[in-house]
Amino acid sequence: MRVTDLSKTASRSSSLRLLCALGLVVVVVTTGGCLDWNASRLEGDGRTDQGIDGDAGKDTTGDAPKDMPGDGDASDDASDTTRDQPIGDSTHDSDGDMSRDGTPDTPDAGADSMDAMPDTTRDGIRIDGDLGALRGNGSGCATNSQCLSGWCIDGVCCNKQCDGKCETCSANPGICQPVAEGSLPPSGKTCPTGSGCNEDGRCDGVGRCRTKPLGSTCSTATCTSTTYNVPKICNAAASCVNASATTTISCGSYKCSATTVCQAPCGSNGNCSTGGNTCSGGKCNGTLYPLGTACNQGTECASGICQQGFCCLTSCSGPCKSCGVAGLEGQCVDVPAGEPSVAGGCAVNGCTTDGRCDGNGACRTTRDGTPCGTKPVECTGTTDGTLTMRTCQSGQCTEMKMTCGKYKCQNGTSCLGRCSTGSHCAQGFTCNQTTRNCQ
Repeated sequence: MRVTDLSKTASRSSSLRLLCALGLVVVVVTTGGCLDWNASRLEGDGRTDQGIDGDAGKDTTGDAPKDMPGDGDASDDASDTTRDQPIGDSTHDSDGDMSRDGTPDTPDAGADSMDAMPDTTRDGIRIDGDLGALRGNGSGCATNSQCLSGWCIDGVCCNKQCDGKCETCSANPGICQPVAEGSLPPSGKTCPTGSGCNEDGRCDGVGRCRTKPLGSTCSTATCTSTTYNVPKICNAAASCVNASATTTISCGSYKCSATTVCQAPCGSNGNCSTGGNTCSGGKCNGTLYPLGTACNQGTECASGICQQGFCCLTSCSGPCKSCGVAGLEGQCVDVPAGEPSVAGGCAVNGCTTDGRCDGNGACRTTRDGTPCGTKPVECTGTTDGTLTMRTCQSGQCTEMKMTCGKYKCQNGTSCLGRCSTGSHCAQGFTCNQTTRNCQ
């Protein structure tokens, strides 16, 4: 058996307690022998304090200072009146909860009072979290300190900070990317909502909050009897203006509707206007369908024109022109910016076009900041790490490079942000096992 004299070391208190409890050494101290913490060490008993029971003081009248973590009773008392309990469970505590359960604890995967870092595996001693393995991108996490990247975002270890209001790391676990255009921000994040053509509380598809898209409606449709009042739209100056010269639509023999323009085809006499009009075969008094009514062919429409599935005032063609824009049915207008083109008329072609409309009747150029290339994010290097990010800029797929500094790459997609071994550090740096930082 190994015998060690720790009576004069700076860390005597914690070292004696832990080593005796583990039964690994016999400790020689000024009183002689190894004290029995759990049977004979009665706090407040008037014995001279040896500074080894966790209260960090010597006295002759009993122990008065507050407890420090490590004596097992998990309390911060003004004074101890009961003997110390064992320093963990039947085996040493593995989650830092300092409770006496009689059976080993299950790691809690979260930060605790005994650990500088969260628990990841049971190590058999109370500093388990400091020795656990760090997690790679895409692994579940609760705190930044659990991840090799140093970023825990949306419940997974992420390749970057991903703090944009419209960015998420959970859609493609481990990789930060923008949420889809027109989507609400991820849980816990918000985009401002304004009136008219200001912000609409949604995302722009490249990681930012957006203003209302060009060509989208900015006022509420209304109807009175048989007249539908067409809502206004946002123009390029972010002003709310008329979509066209047609500001009202007459429903004729049909009543109007604020949601479907006119109540056609009719389902009952109640859908028909007053004056003896009755509903038969979906038509009020046998009249053809007014503008904005869903149709299959022009012969169903009073205008004689059926375009994009709606009775239309004029013919309407082109990849970003439609007679079926929500709220504007019945008139040929530009498809709002960011909306898909009609019948796939706009191609998805790298940094040239993105398959959507620009709000001016044309296919939209792929926006700056859109990830591009076969590997939008790539980390390379064996002794050092270089992160390359590829995004569209002015119609071209461009690269931006940055060094990983003291760290190497992780999974070829990101820089490491913490370390558990020296192999995580760039050439010339070592891993500090206490802080988990390369230095």
